[in-house]
Amino acid sequence: MDPEVRPNTGRRLRVSDLGRRLLLNGNWDPFLEDEASLWLIHWLLATNPESGTTGHIVFSLYHRPDFSRREPTEYLIDFVKKHSLKVSERSLNREVDCFLRTYVPARSSAKDALPEDSLNCPLLQLNLIQPSPDGELYRFALGPKPSLPTGVVGFALGQYFERFRPDQGTTSVQQCL
Repeated sequence: MDPEVRPNTGRRLRVSDLGRRLLLNGNWDPFLEDEASLWLIHWLLATNPESGTTGHIVFSLYHRPDFSRREPTEYLIDFVKKHSLKVSERSLNREVDCFLRTYVPARSSAKDALPEDSLNCPLLQLNLIQPSPDGELYRFALGPKPSLPTGVVGFALGQYFERFRPDQGTTSVQQCL
């Protein structure tokens, strides 16, 4: 039986086949202990314009190596206006906050705070976005990714070919990048 979630919108969500194989019933990596699983989840979020919208836009379209907390929000506001979408600035602020919490550790303000008060997302382990020491700026961590398994790269290339080159057997390295 497929687990389903029924949000307030009445639209039914279901666990994808890949999600089922990865997480459910003691399959591949139900506790997300393998970095390959984290890379896979990152890929799926960053390349899905429908369910990982902010991550997709920031990782795919926002071409700046460093940024303040406000800059991606301004980029999203412009994106929403350009595409005639109806999204409030408040929602976009929350989206960027959530996005940053996915990739940047929470800064604990109290020394005696409970550990569960600052639970961090497992994708932090990928170290894709680094905060400045003062926490005001962020930088994409460019360069080699030694923990990125070739199997995940192969999966990503397979998806790339399915989406953008379904009738071609080859492509250039530049197009893949």
